[in-house]
Parts: sequence; structure tokens; C-alpha cells
Amino acid sequence: MERFDKANGRLEEIKEQITERKARGQQIEMFLKDLEKVGVVDQFDDDLFLALVEGIEVGRDKVVVRFKDGTEVES
Repeated sequence: MERFDKANGRLEEIKEQITERKARGQQIEMFLKDLEKVGVVDQFDDDLFLALVEGIEVGRDKVVVRFKDGTEVES
């Protein structure tokens, strides 16, 4: 019975991960559709910046830009 409970618990974890990934996939699809509408950007756009960037972390040796889709760019 213990083995079954452990397997059942793992199954629930995996189902939750699948649900989260599907939701994330939908968010990315919506983001890409919005981005296609924007087209070429030739000057800074406050609204676009705020829509894309979650935050910027500035350290002594590096800068990390975190985007709302979860991507991070470090320099």
C-alpha cells in the first residue's frame, strides 16, 4: 500500500507540472502574438519594455535582465 501511495503522490505532482506547463505555453503563445503585432521597433517604447521585462538586477560584476516569460539574460 505504501508503494501505491508514493506512486499516486508522484502522479499528482506530474499532473500539476503538466497543467503549469500548458498554462505557460498559452502565455508564451499570447506573448508571441502580441509581439508580432508590434513589428519592427526603431525607438524605445515604455509600454513594450514594461510588457516584456519583469526586472533588472544590477550587481558589481554582472547585470541580469529577467523577462516576464521566465527567460534571463546575463551580461
